[in-house]
Amino acid sequence: MRYTLPRISFALVLAGAAGLMAPPGATAGEDTPVAGVHGRVLAREGARLRAVSGARVEFKRQDGKSAAQLTTDTNGYYKADLFAGSYSYTVEAPGLRPENIGRGLTLTLSKGHAVYNFTLVKDERPAAGQRRRGTRRRTSPGW
Repeated sequence: MRYTLPRISFALVLAGAAGLMAPPGATAGEDTPVAGVHGRVLAREGARLRAVSGARVEFKRQDGKSAAQLTTDTNGYYKADLFAGSYSYTVEAPGLRPENIGRGLTLTLSKGHAVYNFTLVKDERPAAGQRRRGTRRRTSPGW
């Protein structure tokens, strides 16, 4: 005995299988990036590295407009969905020297995320209006 599926059922099965086999991001519009960058923000403490929670990471396009602004999680992890292209970035966290001058990256992937980790160091500069300990202001002798 031969069993045949009704035509409508067969069409539904094929449509369902096609949906399961669609490439990731195939339903995303042209305005939605399916690529980008992810990684961690770390702080160097002597020879050790530690995750920086709450660091602010921003990527800007070449025209200076912000493409992504985010904050790292408790493990120092961030993920930014970006189109392929060149970006400058700023990474800031309290008590650490910011990464924000002359820094950039170029993403060439159109799908998937590149890995880019940032390592910040302790900010040794005095806060505005404060002097370093052990330094004195020079005064004129008043002659």
